[in-house]
Amino acid sequence: MITKGILIIVAVFLGLLILIPLALNMSGSSFGPGFLDTRLSYGQKILISYDGGISWRKTAENISSEISDIAFDPRNPNIVFLGSKNKGLWQSTNRGQDWQKIEDESGALDSKSRINKIIIARSDPKIIFLAAYQSRRGIILKSADGGKNFKEIYRLNPAGKEIFDIYANIENRDNLLASTEEGDLLETINGGETWKVKDKFNKAIVGFETGIRKLSFFYAFTSDNDIYKIYNEGQTVAVNTNGLKYNNNLRRTSGVSLSLEGESLREFTVDKNNPQTIYAVKSSGLTRSLDGGTTWKTLDTLISGNSQSLDTVAVSPANSNIIFTSSGSQLYKSVDGGTTWKIISVPSARNLVKIYINPLSPETIIALAR
Repeated sequence: MITKGILIIVAVFLGLLILIPLALNMSGSSFGPGFLDTRLSYGQKILISYDGGISWRKTAENISSEISDIAFDPRNPNIVFLGSKNKGLWQSTNRGQDWQKIEDESGALDSKSRINKIIIARSDPKIIFLAAYQSRRGIILKSADGGKNFKEIYRLNPAGKEIFDIYANIENRDNLLASTEEGDLLETINGGETWKVKDKFNKAIVGFETGIRKLSFFYAFTSDNDIYKIYNEGQTVAVNTNGLKYNNNLRRTSGVSLSLEGESLREFTVDKNNPQTIYAVKSSGLTRSLDGGTTWKTLDTLISGNSQSLDTVAVSPANSNIIFTSSGSQLYKSVDGGTTWKIISVPSARNLVKIYINPLSPETIIALAR
């Protein structure tokens, strides 16, 4: 016979199983492997506007993963690609209204791959490059048929390290740059057949930014909030990955005069039509440089001087005067280059953490809310 004491012990045990995870969740602590990733995946929403931010709707509700990147087809405004943290690559053919999972027929792209970056060649949109992480290794994948089949063109050694960002030269789709967790800036000039180390940093390169025209210089930012302006001066011969060489003709300018003063760098973006104009979101507000980082000025926004902080910034690729920024769940828009701002109503109480604008259809805006 089950005694009353045993029943009490069982009841207390079951109660603890429920209450302990709940308490840890409320406090922000992790409970078990992958808790943080699961929480972020469940919490993220994707919002889309087709009228420049006047009205919004939810989209991609069938994707149960945190979103890591979004890329627009450079010739067809209806085609959009979406990279996820643990659900691989997705595509929309109706400007972001509906999304379908891309299943790689060749098997090179894992269905649960983490997609850090998507690059679509401007000269041929069927050519797609991915910076991915799967089987505990950072890799670069290439498709020549719009995503039906992929092949691996670079693999990081050792295991456990990631490739965070890639960029394809607008004038030469075979000229790629890749940034790694180990601080290497890699380059290929033949579409990934051979690679070289273009530069080496002592911190992980989180990503880099440049304009939409000739790749004469670009900006790289690292995990410790450093921003570098790197000039491309001359060429070196690409060699096999078993014998990497440095580019001795590379000139690097450190810091670009951005004083963080102990603040975190939350976002860094470039005006795609004028890469000398760059924006940085610090914990205290939005700053802008009009001369490639030599001098900076803090922009007055609607929350300047308040205890709130900004989270992201985006500049329209069609009009440099149109700027979006966010603070928490509030979205702000300027149409005069940051002189004045207005509040944009967004149907979400979650923090807006990233904004994407379709270059061919600038009224189409995608916002990630978490």
